[in-house]
Amino acid sequence: MLSRLSRMMVAPTALVAVLLALTIMAQAPAEENPEVDDPPQVGLEELATAPPPVIPTIQAARLPPSPAADKGRLSLTFEGNRRWCTFPDDRVVKPPAGLTSRGARPDRNAVYTFGYQFTVAAVARARPAETLLLFESPVFRTAVYRQAAKVGKGMPKPQGGPTIVEPQDQVQLNMSRIDPASFIPWWQEQYRCTTLPETIDLDLDPGTYDVYMAFDILLKSGSWTHRTIGFGTDIAVEAGRTTRVDARANMAAGARRELEILGAGFADPVAPATAP
Repeated sequence: MLSRLSRMMVAPTALVAVLLALTIMAQAPAEENPEVDDPPQVGLEELATAPPPVIPTIQAARLPPSPAADKGRLSLTFEGNRRWCTFPDDRVVKPPAGLTSRGARPDRNAVYTFGYQFTVAAVARARPAETLLLFESPVFRTAVYRQAAKVGKGMPKPQGGPTIVEPQDQVQLNMSRIDPASFIPWWQEQYRCTTLPETIDLDLDPGTYDVYMAFDILLKSGSWTHRTIGFGTDIAVEAGRTTRVDARANMAAGARRELEILGAGFADPVAPATAP
């Protein structure tokens, strides 16, 4: 739908980045990353760099009451609670439930989601090969790679007395041991939810458009993928007029995410009169 050419792959250049890459590759078996089909769009060095704390708020620019000269206005108006949240493991494709090929049970606390972003794009019927990026929120990071020892992982635990371990539990214990020098994903719960504005106003050239909106997630592999999408087709935009696009963004019960375009029509009933 919407290519991410603006996100160039960041190649690690420093020695620490090379070591980080080798560590992460050794930790991530192939069956844990079924979503990796394309080269990563974000480098490991960037994934290991904690961004400045940002409140995950999406804001739209305030435009003048009337569209710009020779433009029409598309007014995207949301109903619902306008919230959207992600989760530590928000992959679209996951390995089958049960034991993995190595005999270990999947880690329910594993972190795969490193961030998310909301975008609105459109394709004009007159130019089907061109995708217009109309709106782009900041990237909100939800995880960062950190050294295990710095977050209290991989450190020996004090023994409080004799421990009896069953054979299968011993296998799980051996496999779960973490090298204190390794890098592990560190989840940042406070950034996982955001709220859309009530309205996003956009000025476009006159024409008929297919409009798409999406929440994309950044995976620990460094790749972006669509997670929640909504779209509307045959949306007309006329010069000097406002097209209202009714949409719904809602975080429903059971962590069900709703994002859809409900319909569109001109907000002004009659086209403005043209000067003689």
